[in-house]
Amino acid sequence: MIDVIMRALSDPLDYLPVLNKRTLLLVEVIQESEEIYSFIFKPKNPLAWKAGQHGIFMFPGTTIKNKFWRAFSIASSSQELVVRISTIIKAEHSDFKKHLKAMKIGDPITMYGPFGEFHTSQKICRIVGIAGGIGITPFRAILKDIALGIIIDTPITLIYSAQTYTFKEELDVLAKHPSIEILSMSTPEEVNTAIDTQISKHGNSASYFISGSPGMIGAIRKNLKEKGMRHIVNDSFKGY
Repeated sequence: MIDVIMRALSDPLDYLPVLNKRTLLLVEVIQESEEIYSFIFKPKNPLAWKAGQHGIFMFPGTTIKNKFWRAFSIASSSQELVVRISTIIKAEHSDFKKHLKAMKIGDPITMYGPFGEFHTSQKICRIVGIAGGIGITPFRAILKDIALGIIIDTPITLIYSAQTYTFKEELDVLAKHPSIEILSMSTPEEVNTAIDTQISKHGNSASYFISGSPGMIGAIRKNLKEKGMRHIVNDSFKGY
C-alpha cells in the first residue's frame, strides 16, 4: 500500500482514485499555543481508524502553491467521532498552511486514508512511547483509546519532550489512568536517560513507538537498535 500512496502523491490524477477518499467539514479550531493549532473536522460519512494512524489532506478545487498535500496524524480517537489534526503554523508558513489557517466553520477538506502502522495490535504487550514536540499528536489518540477501554491490556509509558506541552491539561487527566504513565522532559539528555530506564525495565518485551521530527526519529531509532531493541515503530511520513 505504501507504494501506491507514494505514486499517488507524485501523480495524483492517476492514482488517488484507488485510495479511500473522505470529505470532512471543519467544526472547530483551537489555538493550543502561540504556534500550534488544532483543527477538528466532522466526517460527512462514518469513518473509522486505528489510533495513531494518519491521513493525507488536500483542499478540493483549490490551487496550492508548491506542495499541495500534507500528511497529518489523526490526534483523536475514532470514538470521539471527529478527525482532529494539530500542526505548527509559524509567522512564515506554506501556502497549504495559509489555506488551513484561513478555513471557516463548515468549510470542506479532503482526506485520503487512514494509513500507517503506527498503532497497537494484539501482539503488543507494552508500549514505550517517545514523542518530540508536535509528535505528541498520534499518542493523544492512543492514550484516548486506552482510557476509553478500546485498547486493553497494553500499558504505556510515554516519554514526552517539548518546549511547549500540547494537550497538557488532557494529558494530566489521562495520566491518572492505571495503564498510562507520562514522563515530561525538556532536554535530549533527559530523554535518553528515560529511554535507558525503560530498556532496563522492559527490554524487548516492549514496543518502542517514536513520533517527532525526522532527525529525532533517526537518532532514537539508532540508539534503540544499538542497544538491541527489536520492536521499533514510527510513522512512514516526515513532518507535520
